[in-house]
This record gives sequence, structure tokens and C-alpha cells, in this order.
Amino acid sequence: MAISINEKESLMPLTSPITDDNDAATSTSIDDDDDGSSLKDILQALYDSDKYKDLTFIVAKKEIHANELLVKIRSSVLKEKIEDPKREVPNGKIMLDDQNFEDFKKFLKFLYTNDCEITQQNLTGLFLLGKKYNVPFLCNKCLNIFNKFLNKNNASTFAAAALKNPDLAEMFQKCLELVPNVMESMSFFYVDKYGKVENVVAASFIQQILRQSRSENAEDALFAKIYEWAKYDCRHRGLKEESNNIKETMKDLLPYIRFGNLKPYTLATIVRSNNLLPLEELVSYLCNVAVKENQPDENSNV
Repeated sequence: MAISINEKESLMPLTSPITDDNDAATSTSIDDDDDGSSLKDILQALYDSDKYKDLTFIVAKKEIHANELLVKIRSSVLKEKIEDPKREVPNGKIMLDDQNFEDFKKFLKFLYTNDCEITQQNLTGLFLLGKKYNVPFLCNKCLNIFNKFLNKNNASTFAAAALKNPDLAEMFQKCLELVPNVMESMSFFYVDKYGKVENVVAASFIQQILRQSRSENAEDALFAKIYEWAKYDCRHRGLKEESNNIKETMKDLLPYIRFGNLKPYTLATIVRSNNLLPLEELVSYLCNVAVKENQPDENSNV
């Protein structure tokens, strides 16, 4: 699925950058015959120099130049675009649909040096560029920095924003890990002021969330939101909110739901009434919960 990047995709306000180095050019020359220069200095000098830039990208109607071989080595997606004989712009120029020139400029620097200035303002854009052009190391770095920005006071705000873009599932999951009940204040669907369903989150996005790690305490609240989503999705598609339709809507999600972490009441009501599990499995989960809740405390006196 193609990812559209624009200047309004950022989740966060301005803040000081978090980066190992600033954007200032180093004094190393690409032609210096200095064995003492680090590889990073050499790559920085290559980025700063126009001498070996034999490729031109057009981003947001602006041109930006790069070394073709380096870009092709770092990004398999851009390699395909470069080698595509049906380029939208001739003479070695590659037209890209990304709309934030500054984010792409930082992204290009990262391809050269494995480092760039990452702030709350550009973090989301760089993360999406990393995903779009298959640069996982950049995505991981963005997630690590996101963890430094994230706290219990802003988790719900970030989660609500991430929920609007399926490609930000990892960031949503970080919010869920920090605040297990973050789902209590949001939904996987949107209704207008008249109660009409305007938009329903795609099942594929919910599946991405379910594939991520999470605490045991988060499961019941997350499941409740998924169940509400299934009912609204049925309504959105003109189907009755009955157990067969709900189960069919949830079928691709059921393998990723950790039923053993649901509350007994949820298992006995929602799961049972909608036949989401075979009866034998349901009884097994209920028994496991009963045993777990009634295990004697090892530290208690006999």
C-alpha cells in the first residue's frame, strides 16, 4: 500500500532535536587523502559535496541531488524507481510523490550517514519515509526517539493521532504498552453528530496492533474496542449486528486475540454469545482463569 507523506502528518509539536550530530558540514573533503578520517566523516563529506551527485529527485516541486549508487544500495524501493524505464521525468530525474521537502532532505542524509536531525516535528514524517522506502534502521531509530518523547500524560493524544494512520501502528502500540487503558478514550470507528458511522478503521490496521507485544492488563480493554468496532463495521456495511456477522467481521483478528488474558465476564458474555471460540476452548480458558485467580499465595502462612 502506497504511503502518502505530507507536511500535516506530524503528530507532535516543535522541540529540540535528538541526534548524534548536527547538520553542519564537516571539514573533511571527499578528495582528502587522510587515512585518519572516519567512515562517517567520509560519508558526510560525500553528502555535502556536489561532485559525485549524479541523480536528481523531484520532491514537492523542488530538486534534490544524490549519489545514485549509494541510494540504490540503501533503499531497495528507490532502487526500483531509479531503474524503472518508465520514469515520470526524463534525463535522470525521479519524480516522487512526497510533499515534505525538508523531511526528504533529512531522510536522504540518513541514507548517507545513518544519522540525521530527528525532532518531534519531523519524527513521524521520517518514520513513514523509512517505511515507504524500506529503511528499517531509520524506523527503529524513530521509534527509540519516540519512546523518549512519550509519557503517560501525552500517550492518549499520540495514540489518537496514530490511530488515523495504519502505518503508525508501531507508535500506537508504544502508547498501549505505556498506558494499557489508553483505548478507553478512543475508538476504531468515527461517527458524525447524528450517530451515523463516517469511517471505520481497516481490519488490517487492527491486526497490526494485535501482532505487537502488550501487557496482560491491556487485553480486555482492547478486545472491548475491537468488539465495538465489529458491530459498527457491520452497521457501516448494512449488515445486522448479530453474532454470525460479528464473528465473520472479526475472523481475521481472532487468531491474534489473547483470550487467556480476558476477564472471565468478557469470556462468559461477549465471547460465548457470539461463538467466537469453540465451547471446549472457551471452557478451557475459563478454567485457567479460575485456577490462576485462586492459586494460594506462596508467601502466605499455611
